[in-house]
Amino acid sequence: MTSTFDAENHEINDDHILGETQEEGIPDPLGDAPPSASSSVHDEASTLSDELGDEGLTGYYPSEDEDERSSRSSRVEDRVPQHNEVTEESTLPPVQVDIATAPLNGSESSGAPIGSPQVSPPSSFSYSRPTSGLSLRSTASPSPQPFERRFQARKPSLQIAASRNVSPGILRAHSRQVSTSSQGTTTSFSDEEDSTPWEVVRWTKLRKISSQVFSEAGKRVFGHRTYLAVAASIAIGTSKGLVLLFDYQQNLKTILGQGTPAAECGAVTSMAMSADHSTVAVGHAIGAIFTWDLSSPKRAFLQIDPISRDNLSNRASDAHVSGSAVLHVGFLGQRRTALVSADEGGMAFSHLATRGLGAVTRVVKTTRILGRYPEAPTSNQADLLPKPSSVLALSPLPLGNIEQQTDDMGLTAMLTPYLLVVVSTTPVAETQYKSRRRDDVTAHSALTGCLAWFPSVRLNSQNREGGRSKSKTKLAYCWSNVLSVLEMDVEEISPNESERRPSLHFRTRASWKCDEAIVAVQWLSRSVLVALTVTQQLMILEDKTLRLSDSTDLNPRHIYHRDVFSNQLQQLVDKEDQDEDSMHGAVADAYYMSFKAYKGRFFLLGLGDISTGILSNWADRLTALMEAGRLINAIELATSYYNGETDKLSVGLPEEDNIRHSVVQEKLLQIISGALDYIFKRDETDDLNQDLRSALGDLIEPIFVACVSMGNGEYLFDEVYEWYSDASCQDLFLLALEQRIVEGKVTVVPSEVLKDITAWYTSFGFSGRLEDIICSLDTSTMDLDQLTTICKTHNLYDAFIYIWNHALDDYITPLVELLRLAEAHNSVEDPRSEVTDEPSASSAKVFPYLAYALTGRVYPYGTDLPLNDANAAKGSLHGFIFSGRPLDWPKSSGKSVRLNSSSGLDYPYLRALLFLSTPQFMSTMNEAFEDGFLNGNQDQASNGPQLVNGAETESGWSMNRQRIVTILLEVLGGDDFSREDKIYLDIFIARNLPKFPQFLLLPSTTLRDILVELCHYPRDDLAEECQLSAEYLLSIHHPTDIQNLIPLFDQAGFFRILKSTYRASKQYSKWLETYFDDPNDQPSVFISIVDCLRPNAGLSSRQIQDVKSTIISHARDLALVDVNQEASLLRVYVPDCLGAVIERLVKDPELQFSFLKALIEPSAPSEGQRKNRMTEAIAQHIDLYIRLMCRFDPSHVSDFVGEVDLGNLQLDSLLPAMEQEGVIDAAVVLLAKSGLIKDAMGKLIRHLQTLQTAISGISEITHQTAGDEQMEESLEELLSTVAKYVKVGIWLCQAPLTEQGAQRAPNAPRTLPQNVTEKELSLTEMMWLNLIDAVVTLSRKASPSLGNEDLSKSDADGLDSRSKEPVDTLLTEKLRVIVQDTFTALLVATAQTSVNADKSSTLPAPTTHITPTHHDIPRFLPILQLFLNRTSASSPSLASIRQVLNSIFSAYAFESSLLSLSSGLLDKDVYLQVEEVHRQRRRGWRPRGRACERCGERVWGIGAGPRVWDDWKDKVIEKRKERARRLEVTVYDDAQMLSGKEITMRPQGKGKGKEKALPNSPSDQHGEVESGGSVDKLQGSSAVVVFACGHILHQLCLDYMHNGSVRDSEARKLSTNQGQKPRSYKCPLCHGPSQG
Repeated sequence: MTSTFDAENHEINDDHILGETQEEGIPDPLGDAPPSASSSVHDEASTLSDELGDEGLTGYYPSEDEDERSSRSSRVEDRVPQHNEVTEESTLPPVQVDIATAPLNGSESSGAPIGSPQVSPPSSFSYSRPTSGLSLRSTASPSPQPFERRFQARKPSLQIAASRNVSPGILRAHSRQVSTSSQGTTTSFSDEEDSTPWEVVRWTKLRKISSQVFSEAGKRVFGHRTYLAVAASIAIGTSKGLVLLFDYQQNLKTILGQGTPAAECGAVTSMAMSADHSTVAVGHAIGAIFTWDLSSPKRAFLQIDPISRDNLSNRASDAHVSGSAVLHVGFLGQRRTALVSADEGGMAFSHLATRGLGAVTRVVKTTRILGRYPEAPTSNQADLLPKPSSVLALSPLPLGNIEQQTDDMGLTAMLTPYLLVVVSTTPVAETQYKSRRRDDVTAHSALTGCLAWFPSVRLNSQNREGGRSKSKTKLAYCWSNVLSVLEMDVEEISPNESERRPSLHFRTRASWKCDEAIVAVQWLSRSVLVALTVTQQLMILEDKTLRLSDSTDLNPRHIYHRDVFSNQLQQLVDKEDQDEDSMHGAVADAYYMSFKAYKGRFFLLGLGDISTGILSNWADRLTALMEAGRLINAIELATSYYNGETDKLSVGLPEEDNIRHSVVQEKLLQIISGALDYIFKRDETDDLNQDLRSALGDLIEPIFVACVSMGNGEYLFDEVYEWYSDASCQDLFLLALEQRIVEGKVTVVPSEVLKDITAWYTSFGFSGRLEDIICSLDTSTMDLDQLTTICKTHNLYDAFIYIWNHALDDYITPLVELLRLAEAHNSVEDPRSEVTDEPSASSAKVFPYLAYALTGRVYPYGTDLPLNDANAAKGSLHGFIFSGRPLDWPKSSGKSVRLNSSSGLDYPYLRALLFLSTPQFMSTMNEAFEDGFLNGNQDQASNGPQLVNGAETESGWSMNRQRIVTILLEVLGGDDFSREDKIYLDIFIARNLPKFPQFLLLPSTTLRDILVELCHYPRDDLAEECQLSAEYLLSIHHPTDIQNLIPLFDQAGFFRILKSTYRASKQYSKWLETYFDDPNDQPSVFISIVDCLRPNAGLSSRQIQDVKSTIISHARDLALVDVNQEASLLRVYVPDCLGAVIERLVKDPELQFSFLKALIEPSAPSEGQRKNRMTEAIAQHIDLYIRLMCRFDPSHVSDFVGEVDLGNLQLDSLLPAMEQEGVIDAAVVLLAKSGLIKDAMGKLIRHLQTLQTAISGISEITHQTAGDEQMEESLEELLSTVAKYVKVGIWLCQAPLTEQGAQRAPNAPRTLPQNVTEKELSLTEMMWLNLIDAVVTLSRKASPSLGNEDLSKSDADGLDSRSKEPVDTLLTEKLRVIVQDTFTALLVATAQTSVNADKSSTLPAPTTHITPTHHDIPRFLPILQLFLNRTSASSPSLASIRQVLNSIFSAYAFESSLLSLSSGLLDKDVYLQVEEVHRQRRRGWRPRGRACERCGERVWGIGAGPRVWDDWKDKVIEKRKERARRLEVTVYDDAQMLSGKEITMRPQGKGKGKEKALPNSPSDQHGEVESGGSVDKLQGSSAVVVFACGHILHQLCLDYMHNGSVRDSEARKLSTNQGQKPRSYKCPLCHGPSQG
């Protein structure tokens, strides 16, 4: 069965599933291949040398696996110098590092000079120790709320090491700045050393081979090199059809093809070697294939000739076409008579030769497995040719080192520009996997393709995953810049099913996207993949994650490459649409013939030589760093190798941690020792102590990171610390050690080192940091006697407590020690005496320690103790503290613990703690009460008996909350303690009784006494704490005589208790009054009032009346709290009290105004407030509000008056108040709203005259007192007032008003008479005349430049503002603007077709009862004429108003310019929008496919058939005939109408007309757009509809989808042809079928 593949028919299988593989060596074909007929080849390959001298392949191991190479790499010669050993081998030969001039990491550094072993810290090196616990009893002001605080965990001081300076020996000048505060391992190099000193690939030129191949003589004899193949031999193909075969000693062993027909078949274009290395297959440029048996190379083993292009139609068998170069060839499995090949025409074949006695009897059967034979296209089939294609890559599956069921299937992978195909060729060709090109290929990138197999191999025991003994077969393939790895699983077949073929399953495991196109890909090992890009960049990837581990530039190698595919594929690239992102922009050259990988080595065929290379392993890289003098980088890199934080597989390290650790650890220790030895040797030579300290400071951080990573504390303390001690630099070591100890990375320190730590830190006063170190160490490994002595000597009581608790499980001794410290500090003889001295920091630790221990936490860090340890600690401490007599401690000592402060008293230890600080002890017990240990006998029985370090404290009673409270009441009830101490017990009981009512039971008399004592607190700062405690107590205790306690609550200021008491007893009036007494909760009174007055509140009428009386009596207090809430409250709930409340506020007018404003004009009114804002109760206060507004907010009066209803106003009282306060604009508005327009205008003009007088006076004063800023500000304010009142006047003139008898006659002409009088003017025109006259008069008299009649013409036209006084300039500019604005408003009013108020004005309409009329439109010219008449009467010369006339003309010019500009902008916007719409319409719609979405019939393009062409042709002819008829020209035949030439026609008719060309362009071929669809009006059933979404359907199919029958569609077509309007369509696939 023959299977032929077409690029058009393919499936998609793009599964991207990440997988993992394990490291394994490359299979060894020499060791696993079957026996060969030529034993000499195997002998030659097995004797390959790994050290071949100058001409050999240095270090090549042809048969070792990858694990062997890793172990060999770890045994690389150590070049690190050893201590006190100077030999030629141990020194660093190429390194000349001078410590004085070159630091360890290749950059300059400096350090402080060495003084003594005890280096003084810098002055900025300070340490602040966190304060633990609360203040003691002896402090001046104890915490006011002891029960709200908790003792917090103490954090180690070094956890904030980043903000603390370190010793100068650690700091370095270069940028890497490794310090004691750095965290973790860093694998990055410094900025100065970002380039690596090693070569990623170590290259070796094959000089002997190159000299033979690339010499002039070699080129003449053999031709130019064209192909490189590598296996057991190195084969080089030439342009003369020859193959040169070299061994690995670079000796020319065989020349294939000389004197044979192969030499006449063109250049070698492909080569392959069989699995047993006995046969070489060679493909040639003309399409011929030869195989050569190396045992008899004089004649070809097989010869496969191509088929002549002339005999393609009569071919008897398959073969390559003559002239089509064979680009790829390969052997199938173990057989050397089975091959696959592919040519540049996109065809692939499998070849199988039958066995015979010689070449004559041997027959080759060839089967085509991919592509089509080229056929000469006919004229009718020119558009039906398939896409051009070629086989970019082909590779048969090689054999692994383990037998697979796929070995006999002949699996071959082929890659075309469109498909990846995996085919099995035996026994018949069958497709196993097929996938189209990936969609994520970068758009317009270079067209490339390559692939490479890695077979299944046997896994070592360490590398096995999931129980698999062998790895999966993998295929790496690339399209352009995307590399993918395909895994193949083989379904195993039992021996009983030998006839059934194995089933193969493929999945895409991972993908990687490169920045540029990939031209070649090879497997370097099972875990390392290499890719070559189009710019000759070598990318090294780890297969497991496809992570780029390294890269190198191969441009200096000048790799040979040639153009192979452009002739075949360039047409495809050039003809594709540039907007199509899925295609490529160019075809890249091929590199597969010159880039090979074999046995972990690279082989490159260059333009002038042949090179081989191998990746540098981890040992090579460490050695290169050491040789470069970069010791720190070497230690850091070795540490990263140890931890597995960097590339492992690509540098030859095993992936398993235990194996890798054993390999790297020895090398890492050697590097550290060598680096230290090297530094000290240089120091002995140069005697530069300063540079030695700097170098050791640089080394300490990477050394610590390395040793901590390895867990090698023995080497760290025995070797490294000794080095630093000998150099008097142990401070550097100790600072680095401190960080690791606090971080928990080092927990065991030798006693000698601990002594040095103690001595160094205490000498500098770093006691807190020393405590952090001791508390972070493992106590089981410490010398406890030594540690306790150190802690007591240096007052390290945090560490002292930690050691006793964790090393000895003793919680009593630290408490006794701290109590004795407190007694010694206070020296108290009389326990009731007042202590004034500050307590020591050590004695202050007693209460934090107790709080931690009694709640089961580790002191001082706060972590939880194990349950058994926590119960033991709690039991022993409770039993000791509340013991009624002195106890013997230690138990076996027979000595009782006696304290001076409580000697001879009961409960001595409890009394001692209370004498020390009662508030802090109560806080401690408050925390202890929350612990479940005190729940009673049940919990304690489960936790065991209460012990004091293993001994039962007392028998017959258990420790619980009830007993503790009883003991405290007994102890504190005596005279030994002050009232202040007792109040803390009352607070403690009141706070805990509601929490634990089931565990605490106290009589009512005791509780009442506690409540009374809480009301008599000794200090004011305890008031809030006592009130809160009383609230807690009252929540569970309800006294029967609560009313008798109210005076106590009132005297104590317990307002919250009073409120709750009054409300509970329904005394609402007193409840509300309490809010006014409480300064902290007054705003809540409004909520309480609402609760009383809301519906269904349940209050009686008497109670409601009491609430109202309280509101009225406290009206001022409510307003002071929040006047807005008070107004809202009265408006909604008690509007009948408004009058009384306002009357109450009469003594404070400003507060009264604020209340009225919030009442009448709320800032953010709700919907209900807006509707009911002017209720009757509120409206009666509007007059008062306006009068107060004139006084406190005059600028808002006019706006408010314009909005308010006239019926609520009393003009007789308001107008005098407005005039008295100078709020004339509001008076004008009020008169206008009342219909008194003339009175309003008269009042306004009179006020303008008053302002004119004021301006003139101030102006004169300002001239006399030049530079008076206050007068100038007053002048500016007056001018702003003038502008405001002028706007009010304009608003009056623009108002649509008439008065009876004042307007013109209805039929009065609007033309200008010869002599118009003021009596003929309407009211509106008269108002305009008076306003303009007043404004101009004010301007003339106030401004010198506008009113000076003696100015010359030039001066009148415009004065230079720089020559004027500042006051004159200000007056001139401001008044000119006012005049111009007035005339501009008049011009606008005269141009209106209807009378409208100024929209920009915030003033209201003057009235509602006067009707407007169209005759009130003012006339400009009569007004101007009468204005000039008035001016001439008062001034004979018009020179005084030239500036006014200029303002008028400027207003005209301004209006005209504005209209022109607006018109231009509008025209431009309209043009741009229309142009965009036109462009979108002409662009048209592009269909998604070529077939109808319903019937699937091809409607356009290739394969559409002649019917569509005929319909289109008829349509074009019909359109052009119609166009010709419109132009009245003669129509020629159809052939001329369809020709590509331009037809020139002359219209028929009268007159001369210009010739018009009838274009033969396809622009008219677009269909008409009908509601979302574009219809091609073709004849018959070929009419199609294209929608904007890209769907395309036949019109008949579309009608059927909409209507369900074809008959309706035919009727519609008939109606359409008769001239009816076509139907509108919507895409049925996007919107669903619709009727229309």
